[in-house]
Amino acid sequence: MSKQPSEQPPSPAQPPQQLPRRDSRVALATAITFIPIVILAGASFGFKFYELVTVALKEPDGVFAVTPIINYLLAGIGFLFMMGWAAKNGMFHDIEQPKRDMLAIEDRLNARSEPFAPWSNEPC
Repeated sequence: MSKQPSEQPPSPAQPPQQLPRRDSRVALATAITFIPIVILAGASFGFKFYELVTVALKEPDGVFAVTPIINYLLAGIGFLFMMGWAAKNGMFHDIEQPKRDMLAIEDRLNARSEPFAPWSNEPC
């Protein structure tokens, strides 16, 4: 009897590659910079919001200060939702494609029409 070559077991999945040392340092520096900025911005927003509520409740004309803030918040939330929708639908995957589409359409239009010569004396 001849020996049949045994099938080799499938190779185990490759372990994920680690980030180079420089990239991990940049990520760490970014996180260290980002966290205090977010905390400071959140605290500042909270303080200003507290002042807004205090003015709106204590002063008779303070309600007028609330209207533009509500408008800004609604517009900001709307833009945030639109950006999330665009990211969810993959609109940021290939940001160069609209440029290529525009140039392709321009080439097709130029191929169909005669070139415009403003210096000619022929009527349009």
